[in-house]
Order: sequence, then C-alpha cells, then structure tokens
Amino acid sequence: MGGGLLLTHSHASLNLKSEFLLEVTHTPLGVLGILIGWARWLELRLPGADARVAGRVWASALAVFGVLLLLYRES
Repeated sequence: MGGGLLLTHSHASLNLKSEFLLEVTHTPLGVLGILIGWARWLELRLPGADARVAGRVWASALAVFGVLLLLYRES
C-alpha cells in the first residue's frame, strides 16, 4: 500500500524542477514497494519451489530498497 501511495501522491511546489526531481526519486521506491508486497504475497500463497523464488525476490528487493533509502536525500 505504501508503494502505491509513493507512486500516486504529488508535491505542490512552484519550482517545477524540484518537484520533478522529487517525483523521479519516489518512483523507484514506489515500484520496489509494490514488488516487495506482491512477491511476499506470492511466497505465502504458492507451493514449494515457486514460493522459494518469490521469497528470494522480495528479500532482494527489500535489500535494494534499504540501500536506496540509505542514499536517499529529499531536498
């Protein structure tokens, strides 16, 4: 749900360049958030080997999300 909110919200600013850069930095975080939630849901619902693949996907995406947050700067 948080990933979807990151993709659909907007910032009200008079500086279009700054607003665009904020939107561009939120897009990968939103996409990864949706991927994490979807893969985790699949891990819980799929049987056997398919669940393990989905588990690796969401764990890897969560690690990438964490790295992006470490490098993230909103200004």
